[in-house]
Amino acid sequence: ILVGAGWYCRRNAQAHKRLMLMATMSGLVGPGISRLPFASGKPPVIGLMVLAFLFAGPLYDLVTRRRVHTAYLWSVPLSLLAIPPVVTLLSATATWHQVAAMLLR
Repeated sequence: ILVGAGWYCRRNAQAHKRLMLMATMSGLVGPGISRLPFASGKPPVIGLMVLAFLFAGPLYDLVTRRRVHTAYLWSVPLSLLAIPPVVTLLSATATWHQVAAMLLR
């Protein structure tokens, strides 16, 4: 969803880069953090680290520009509320397991 929105807003550099950053944070940061030695097998640590990454962009905007960009106003809640359940549901399907097995070859 966020990659699609970022692609759609590609002519608006400010929105595009924020949406693509949030798409990356939403999908890739959690698995990466879960592999770190101090966080492995500790869901609270992983969750806090993911939240820190998700809020880094809006916090930077707030400090440097004194306002949060509109792209963050809807992408952060989407990243927190909508994407995790979808990922959880899709990751349990046989189709995803086939795709993952094919990618790991």
